[in-house]
Amino acid sequence: MNKDDFEEILSRISSSFQSSKNKIGAGSSSWKIHASRLQQIAGKFNKGGSATKEELRELEQIWVSKSPFIDENGKPFVLYIRDHSHLGKYGGSDYRKFHVAWCRTMDYMEKGGRSDRYFKKADIREPEFIITLDAHSSSKKVLQVCKNCLGYMATEENDTRFTVSNFSMPTFFEMYTKKRLKEPTRRAGVTDYYPGNWDTMSRRIREESNWVCQDCGKSFVNDKGKLHVHHKNGVPGDVNRSNLEVVCENCHAKKFAHGHMKQANLSYNSKSTTSSNLTSDLTRSERNKFNNFVLAPEKYATGTAITKEKVNFLMDVVQSKKNTLTEAEKNSFINAIGKYKRSLKR
Repeated sequence: MNKDDFEEILSRISSSFQSSKNKIGAGSSSWKIHASRLQQIAGKFNKGGSATKEELRELEQIWVSKSPFIDENGKPFVLYIRDHSHLGKYGGSDYRKFHVAWCRTMDYMEKGGRSDRYFKKADIREPEFIITLDAHSSSKKVLQVCKNCLGYMATEENDTRFTVSNFSMPTFFEMYTKKRLKEPTRRAGVTDYYPGNWDTMSRRIREESNWVCQDCGKSFVNDKGKLHVHHKNGVPGDVNRSNLEVVCENCHAKKFAHGHMKQANLSYNSKSTTSSNLTSDLTRSERNKFNNFVLAPEKYATGTAITKEKVNFLMDVVQSKKNTLTEAEKNSFINAIGKYKRSLKR
């Protein structure tokens, strides 16, 4: 008997058993037989790994509950995104929320192709979550529960006992199950952050596109700094070519969950002079490098020789042309250098 035949027989047994349960009124029992693929996916996810959108959908079929989250073993868990690098890039203190149910936010993220950014936290008695602010370090932070999850629980389960201010994971899940899981470990392989050779990789991909934005069709061969490489699933460490697309900065800002880029551009442009009234004598190439660095200095803190060379080049340019830079430009560069140095120390 081969593997496929064996799993087909298991499937028939499972269907027969489910039919019998329904006849005796025990249809809600959580007893199941899974195919080996589902066991592999569940095993990886239960150990703290991430799951793709397709894998999450398969896992949903064997979870005991999605409101709240209880896995195939009857044990509670929550879902959250570890990557909080947006705080360092764009400021603010809007930490991402964790999820206890498949709410409208989860639906929204799934439709945008971002559900595979989620990790499973199983130790519900530990209030702190492992988060990352850059590619080089992680820390622990107490996160808040998602308001949409509580709204979903109120609507679907008529459970209105909890609010954001009084929410406790142990107390909440105590209402549904007393079982617990072990502390998850950080996944291996794909990371939340750009690889060390990202600058080289990004340039090669943009060159292959002939410096043309694949969304609007405009050429940026004379303004290369405004052409970006976008990660469709929002995971910078996933550099599989099928996950990458070449877009200009305007089209990039229109992508799912990228409104912060538009806001950052508007904020920067409001503080600096426009190209029509620049008083500095930066060349077009220097101007592009200057703007890219000021908008995202932490991207240059990778420790590679290439990025260090770019920063040193900019420091030399600014020093040599400091008498022609505007005060806004000088202040922007000083602030960017500060962020760059802080990122190096993390």
